[in-house]
Amino acid sequence: MSERWQGWAARLDHPDLPPPIAAAVARRGTTEERHALVANRALSHDVLLTIITTNEPEIASGLLLNYDLPAEMVDVLAERLALPEEVASGHPNASLARKMRQPVGELTGLALHRFFLAVRASETQQRQVHEAIDQDGGQALTTVWGAVRPVGS
Repeated sequence: MSERWQGWAARLDHPDLPPPIAAAVARRGTTEERHALVANRALSHDVLLTIITTNEPEIASGLLLNYDLPAEMVDVLAERLALPEEVASGHPNASLARKMRQPVGELTGLALHRFFLAVRASETQQRQVHEAIDQDGGQALTTVWGAVRPVGS
């Protein structure tokens, strides 16, 4: 381990990790250090891209557990790792386009909550989506949402 980040070794997932240390660990850290780093919810886009574009899918895939991963990084990760659509779509921060293709019953509560925030769903609309999940969770979110809020309304 480098002396430069020795003091942060046990706290690589801490949001106050200095950006230069995060970048150095992403490029030159040990496998264990980089595994710890992907849990950091405050990584810059540059550090995220460094992790995603390395040829270490076992480390980059750990970013899927980072629920603060920006939507565009979910897309880059999905493309780079050739993730199955249901895996990428299931991330809470997946883009709206990805979420809309996902079976509504497979969305996590957090993913659904963030969808509702993004589309500014009313309480009534949220309730209607939950009722649709209870009736047939296999429908794509786009089908359910289209019935709840038809285009143009």
